[in-house]
Amino acid sequence: MKPFVKTQKKITDKVAENIYWVGTYWPEIQGSLNSFLLIDEKVALIDTGAIPTGGTILENIKKHIDPAKVEYIIATHSCVDHVGGLSTLLGAMKNVKIIGHPYLKLVLQMYYGHQVPFVPAPEGANISLGKMNLWFLPPMFLDSWDTLYVFEGENRVLFSADTFCNGPKEWTLFAKNDIKDEIRTFHTVKFPATSLGDRKKLLRAAQALKELKPKILASGHGLLLNKDISSYIDTMAEVL
Repeated sequence: MKPFVKTQKKITDKVAENIYWVGTYWPEIQGSLNSFLLIDEKVALIDTGAIPTGGTILENIKKHIDPAKVEYIIATHSCVDHVGGLSTLLGAMKNVKIIGHPYLKLVLQMYYGHQVPFVPAPEGANISLGKMNLWFLPPMFLDSWDTLYVFEGENRVLFSADTFCNGPKEWTLFAKNDIKDEIRTFHTVKFPATSLGDRKKLLRAAQALKELKPKILASGHGLLLNKDISSYIDTMAEVL
């Protein structure tokens, strides 16, 4: 059987000023692996996709910048569909540093065999790319024990790991219509692990996200959101 990544559709789209989606979308399975390129005085990539899709992400990055100029790869968590692409990307990014939860370094070494320069980003840490500043925040839901959200303050984009995920029937980058029902389905049926937890803590986390006033919610899978942000946060708070 041929690997399904042979049929992936290669698209590159602008998320915000100097922020680009460089991920992969498969219409056959209505799924995407989202990766994001941030171009500033320093260049960062948020999430790498899976092992078979690293080549696609690399080609998408080349449409904007020489991959060798990427200084940071930021992982929202250590699941293979978010860090698997490292096996391809590291060869083209010789001087890159990996940034993530302090526990991520151990996971990359033990489970993926990567011995790479690592910058720990505990909750509350921040890093400047130039005009853009990245803040590392505790998540509403733990996709894995090293999950972090990344908030980019200049454009107010929240990179939310596997929160706010959805399975789009067609790729438009941003959702054109209300997709709250699809998000509920994704997180209660397709991704039931997010239904576990403490509701009081979840409500506090939801309120903290609202106080950030994000303009864009950029999840690891599916369409991005740039309308009715507060109501989408409420939708995730209702999953439990």
